[in-house]
Amino acid sequence: MKKRCDDRVKVSIIIPVYNVEKYIEECIDSLIKQDYKNIEIITVNDGSPDSSRKILDKLAKKDKRIKVVNKKNGGVSSARNAGLDIATGEYIMFVDGDDWVEPDYVSYLLNVAQETGSDVAVSVNEFTAFGKEQIRHDKIEVYTSERAVQEGLMFNIATGVWNKIFKADLIRRNKLGFNTKLWFGEGVTFELTVFQLANQVGVGHHKVYHQRSNPESATRKFNMGSWQCGLWALKQIRENLTIKTPAVYRAWDYHWWWGNFSICLETIKAGAIAEHRDEYRKAYREVRRYALRQLCSDATSKRKIIAMTSFVSPALAVRIFDKHMKRVAVK
Repeated sequence: MKKRCDDRVKVSIIIPVYNVEKYIEECIDSLIKQDYKNIEIITVNDGSPDSSRKILDKLAKKDKRIKVVNKKNGGVSSARNAGLDIATGEYIMFVDGDDWVEPDYVSYLLNVAQETGSDVAVSVNEFTAFGKEQIRHDKIEVYTSERAVQEGLMFNIATGVWNKIFKADLIRRNKLGFNTKLWFGEGVTFELTVFQLANQVGVGHHKVYHQRSNPESATRKFNMGSWQCGLWALKQIRENLTIKTPAVYRAWDYHWWWGNFSICLETIKAGAIAEHRDEYRKAYREVRRYALRQLCSDATSKRKIIAMTSFVSPALAVRIFDKHMKRVAVK
């Protein structure tokens, strides 16, 4: 998109900070260097026991756009809510403290939002350990709220609040925030709630966000409690759907199947079946219950094959998927 966004518009960027002393300086430095300057960087130190607070205070002295909020540990949802409470921008963005962004992170997503007239804008691509190259050709689209919810549940839009920009008025007018009972699945819950309320969602493909493969991240360490929290979040999402179309329900079924399959996958990989036998068995039953439904879903052919295999034997499907991911990692 060639037209520059309106630089009179202020953008608030909220960063929850907890035990990220190795990464937080690089994260904030990437925001300081944005080509779009009218931003405020709200860092929320969620009672981090490491040196993150000292680093934040040091950086705040160098750039007046950086605000530091110190609070008792309450989890990532509580931290993001604390940021929302003091945000003064017309748009809201979120960045995780162990990630970093491209110099056009703000300008690109703001431009997509403004050019499409959308309450929310997203990029469906990001830099990862498996995708380090920039895309060759960008494409800007507009999704209806229904399609955005469907694509979010199908993982075609990343299930998190990063790599997105939200109109602040939409959040404030509907008194939206993060569910503090959730520490896993809180991002997709917030995201899908906003999608359903948005007039539409602007969608780009250009990569502007780097998702770090941090082994210490809560989303990358096996924790059965976190996975169960994620399943509870999914149940809440279904109960609170306001867009109740067959396409959305099919997408939810897929997400539910995949969530339970992931529990089987991670439990097997961690060698923790004996330790979590009850949870594993419940997930195993749900995998078989929802597997055949994926024939009618919009899942990729590879995911459908895994789903069909999981109906016969979830354990065999786990081995096939794990081998596939190892081949991808080698490439």
